[in-house]
Amino acid sequence: MEGAMRVKHVLQVAGVALALLAVLFGCSFGVTIQGRIEQFLEDLNATSRDQLYLNLDPALTDYNSLKDPLYWDGWFPLVGGGTSYFLVNQVTDDSGVTTAIVTADISGPATFLGPKALVIGLVKDGLNWMIHTITLDAIDVVPYNP
Repeated sequence: MEGAMRVKHVLQVAGVALALLAVLFGCSFGVTIQGRIEQFLEDLNATSRDQLYLNLDPALTDYNSLKDPLYWDGWFPLVGGGTSYFLVNQVTDDSGVTTAIVTADISGPATFLGPKALVIGLVKDGLNWMIHTITLDAIDVVPYNP
């Protein structure tokens, strides 16, 4: 009986230690829908769009074309001093197990001429939610629309 209690105690301590290690070393438990949207906005507001494509589903047939920062600059003009892109009226439909849709109004710098209707379709890839489609005022941005 005493041996079983000792094993149980060792397992509890090991479980707590693993949880602490995961937190301390930043183990990823995946990117949530909201986390992906926030990262996309952060990348839109960056001075360079060279990392923005990392929010997209790598299975997209036009994934390589979407890596070009100039493509994004055409749809979302670069932000300037004191301005940024932000969402209002955000609604998430995540009733699917591996798909979700986020709708919102997006505003940004004056040259963006917002607010505009934004619809982002996401797919689950392992533990991570990835952007699969983007429409802006009912025009496809993703898939690639030169």
